[in-house]
Amino acid sequence: MAQNDEDCAPAYSREQALRFPLGVDSHDTGFRYLFDFTVAARALDLRPGARVLDFASGSGFVTELLNRLGYRTVAVDLDPPTLRHARERVGLDARCEAERATFVAGDGQRLPFADGAFDGVLCMNALHHMPDYRATLAEMHRVLRAGGRAAFSEPGSLHSSSPESVQMMRQFGVVEKDVVLEEVEALAREVGFERMVLKPFLYPELVDLDFADFERFAQGACPPGGPVDARRVAETFHKSHTLFCLTKAGTSEPTSVTAPPSLLRASLRVRARPAAAGELSLSAECENTGSSTWVAAFRPTGGHVTFGVKIARADGRLVDDLQGRRALPRDVRPGESVVVDSSVSLAGLPSGRYRLVFDMVAERVAWFGDLGSATADHEIEVP
Repeated sequence: MAQNDEDCAPAYSREQALRFPLGVDSHDTGFRYLFDFTVAARALDLRPGARVLDFASGSGFVTELLNRLGYRTVAVDLDPPTLRHARERVGLDARCEAERATFVAGDGQRLPFADGAFDGVLCMNALHHMPDYRATLAEMHRVLRAGGRAAFSEPGSLHSSSPESVQMMRQFGVVEKDVVLEEVEALAREVGFERMVLKPFLYPELVDLDFADFERFAQGACPPGGPVDARRVAETFHKSHTLFCLTKAGTSEPTSVTAPPSLLRASLRVRARPAAAGELSLSAECENTGSSTWVAAFRPTGGHVTFGVKIARADGRLVDDLQGRRALPRDVRPGESVVVDSSVSLAGLPSGRYRLVFDMVAERVAWFGDLGSATADHEIEVP
């Protein structure tokens, strides 16, 4: 968490905070931080719209990236000036939705948030600055919802003795501690976390296999000391670069907004009959045959479910997939059904045969049919 000590230089200048870690001055660090962010953020196993705590947010680059991906974020940091820079950073990018980002000054060992306030916690290179690991992990556990995860990218067990850390402690007075996975795992269990999951990925520059080596690797041959030797991977991971997540016990009901799209399935029975000239009236009975609840209410970040229609030519070429889209009257739990009335206009279509494909849509995610769910088809002839 950024320092705010009168006897220390600022953690970031404004210019550094607005650019870090993507800039000429942080070229190598930028690539590494993007790699770490991708692994840690995916480990949270969340969907757009989830509420994520950007722990010890510093320059705010995590908040910026999560915002661009559709998450609601709360950035917490000990240093108010740094938070102001982070807020400005988000406001400078028109592609960010400022209303989804909140910035709070606070101590990582006494978080100013209610129990269960977050779907996930993302901690990028900050745990090793915390004076008390147990207190920090206990607070993360407290503010997570049941089943939520805290994901970390941290240095390893030799961090405090590295030349860079020694210099940082001497020049800036920051806390630089080792991250020993066995100790963190034990403390995490003490405060209530159910499980630690490791992500033992090495940086790309540490792994190079030519094609012949890869063929041998695929057959189970891992030369001792080679770039994918299990002992070498484990040693590098432990000593210099740890990626892991902690899971809080419990579960929450899977929905189309929160759960993986692969859980979405539907069975459709559709009646189509002529209405006005060039128009078909549709009545669709839509049964939820998957294992997550369909959320009906519109959400700007998507995930809500609608009924939809694709108009395709006889050869399968798509003509239109915007017509017939209708909201559901209510949420639909697994095993339940709902009836949706819709219509499709055929006016303006050239003469020929067409196929109407009736399907459900997880908005801004996917059509159910593209996920392997059954669709209902209807052939029509346009004179």
